[in-house]
Amino acid sequence: MRRPAGEPATIAAGARGLGAAAGALREVGGRLRGATSSVVTAGAWRGPASEAFLVDGAGSQAALDRAAQALDQAAGALSGLAARLEHAQATWDRARRLAATVGVDLDRLGDDPSPPLRG
Repeated sequence: MRRPAGEPATIAAGARGLGAAAGALREVGGRLRGATSSVVTAGAWRGPASEAFLVDGAGSQAALDRAAQALDQAAGALSGLAARLEHAQATWDRARRLAATVGVDLDRLGDDPSPPLRG
């Protein structure tokens, strides 16, 4: 047996980074919506090109929204992993301390099939 490997703080930092990236994509989407509404929807630009821009902008906005949502989901998954890993490591540490009080070395138990009792 071994202590669960990994760095919960590093994983949590990655989750925060993904969340920030999702926010940045939403901001870009908002700017695109603003540009579309101020130029095309307000009537300042008319004709086939403006209609094509409107359609293309809507597609880009939808893609940005989907990407932001995917990043949010990944951030949530990483955040959950970090919390679970931290809990598992804390549980292992408590178990190791408790086992040590009765002379059992959990770290050695995973390495050597002989009894892990200390003399």
